[in-house]
Amino acid sequence: MGRMDCEDAAGLLEDDVVAITHDLKSPLAVIALEVECLDGKLGEQSVCEQRRALRRIQRNVESMDRLVHELLDLSRMDSARLEVIPALTDLRDIVLDTVDRMLATSDHSTVRIEAEAPAMVLVDVPRIERVIANLVGNALKYAPDHPVTVRLEAEGAVARVSVIDGGPGLTPDEMRSLFVKHHRCRGASRLDGSGLGLYVSRKIVEAHGGLIGVESGEGSGSRFYFELPLYRR
Repeated sequence: MGRMDCEDAAGLLEDDVVAITHDLKSPLAVIALEVECLDGKLGEQSVCEQRRALRRIQRNVESMDRLVHELLDLSRMDSARLEVIPALTDLRDIVLDTVDRMLATSDHSTVRIEAEAPAMVLVDVPRIERVIANLVGNALKYAPDHPVTVRLEAEGAVARVSVIDGGPGLTPDEMRSLFVKHHRCRGASRLDGSGLGLYVSRKIVEAHGGLIGVESGEGSGSRFYFELPLYRR
């Protein structure tokens, strides 16, 4: 690799670090403020108010954790070193556990889970959890006033996880560039985010031999989905 190529590669990685570092500032600031408030007002507020503050702290800690892992995975992707550590597991358990953890720290209560049948897969569990968290998190972020459905289906040789929302939907141009690094949807300028979540999710799913996609139309909501090979003895 020539000097210019090395500099270009370093510049790209630096841009990614700057973007994610900027995103980390907001949740860190919230954590610091909430801890300060708790320290000064414990014993003065009701238990319910204290729990709401603790949920906000936990939600922002989880947001930071996802961003840090996205940065780590992104650096490995850029150097073609992304490796998965597969374990045989029921995808239904991953879906239920991930959504339950998210709802425990979310003010959004209208999430419906449709996951009745088991779906055994060989996957890197933490990374697939991150894919699900990214898709569900986007639905809650961009369609906060609409119900969200998380559906698991086993069809033929694949397991499919879909996240369906009743939000504003997407244009064809947006759908074509959704899974590109740093792409963000309409209205994203007023929301936090680095635009890396869907790109990282695509790379993780593809590393498992699967595919990820979206079906949508303006004004008719969106269905984000990913498919993974079912485990066969």
